[in-house]
Amino acid sequence: MSKGKNLIKKILTTLTLVATLSVTAFAGNLSDISANKNQVAIQYLYTNNVISGYPDGTFKPDNTVNRAELLKILVGGKGIQPTVEEYNNCFPDVKEEWFAPFVCYAKKQGWVGGYPDGTFQPGKEVNKAEAIKMLVNSQAYTVPEAVSETLFNDVKNSDWFAPFLKVAKEKGLLEETGGTYSPSGVMKRSGISENIYRAMIINENDLQSFSEFKSDDYLVTNVVDGDTIDVAMNGETVRIRLIGADTPETVHPSKPVECFGKEASAVTKEKLLNQMVKLESDPTQGDKDNYDRLLRYVILADGTNFNKWLIDEGYAFEYTYNIPYAYQEAFMQAETDAENGKAGLWADDACNETTNPEDTDSTTSTSGDYTFYLSSKAKSKYYCATDPAWENLSKDNLLEYSSEAELKADYPNLELNQPC
Repeated sequence: MSKGKNLIKKILTTLTLVATLSVTAFAGNLSDISANKNQVAIQYLYTNNVISGYPDGTFKPDNTVNRAELLKILVGGKGIQPTVEEYNNCFPDVKEEWFAPFVCYAKKQGWVGGYPDGTFQPGKEVNKAEAIKMLVNSQAYTVPEAVSETLFNDVKNSDWFAPFLKVAKEKGLLEETGGTYSPSGVMKRSGISENIYRAMIINENDLQSFSEFKSDDYLVTNVVDGDTIDVAMNGETVRIRLIGADTPETVHPSKPVECFGKEASAVTKEKLLNQMVKLESDPTQGDKDNYDRLLRYVILADGTNFNKWLIDEGYAFEYTYNIPYAYQEAFMQAETDAENGKAGLWADDACNETTNPEDTDSTTSTSGDYTFYLSSKAKSKYYCATDPAWENLSKDNLLEYSSEAELKADYPNLELNQPC
């Protein structure tokens, strides 16, 4: 692990160690970031133990961070644990409180200077300009004395924070690409996660700017069923159909849930959801299928071809669509081995219980593990996360529920657009 990565990981060991945030680590996946524009950054930091969530499994991306909290994170991230005996009474409103050592250490290092009236205002929500200055300083970037070019329409070259913003913009730490920056706006947990994620990527890959970063890793944001997933790609959600593997159906609009379909979906979710994967195309199969899904092999971090793994473990059948694909021979052998070994769906008792189509309620999801969406102005429909139609809902009116029961309690007359 690079020195830069160690530094940044310490900087945000968690956004939640500060007592006033009342946050502890949560072992599961973060439940409220799937529709957030900073999902890739948040999940990356979470996976790398840089940040953690609240006890209920949420991250609360729209929560803000105050000035004292952020400095505790930044100073602690330097591997320094200043004591109140050595660092205290550096501002009229910073005496010997829990945050005093961190604020006073940061002041001595020149990271912060306080307000014109001499106060620091530790409990004040940190704004975007202040947060960027602290992050730039903590990275030991060279900061120019003056700025000559226009950075944003709402930033003057004479603004005290302009040199720090210039560095952050050149380094690609900022997600803002338009004409305004809103420097006085509060810094949200999602926003600072994005900034620090980019700093991590720069350090890890020895780049001059985040714009140089070309990744072939993609975050799995949703599992539709055993052989179909969604990934975040260039700021958009893209649906992927696994080449050469066919798992039993669970979400087909005209078919019942098939034997071992739930198990296949569950294992794909367990293995892939919120994980970074590589995607490998196959020229013999074309780029997309008839449903406009990208056709790909999914490669795990350890190099495992997940498509083949599903067949190896008995969660999927080998599947050839018209033209043989690159790994067809290996996949066919994997199915033979799984069948001979009675793995998964090939086990003698795997399909003793069958699903009657009449038992499948078309208005109810097949699992309680999905997120559900609707418009606050909805008159008839709500949507499961596996139904791409929810993405057409207006973000201004979007409502999200972690369970179908909760949604139905509030909107009992709505019907599910498409089963999960």
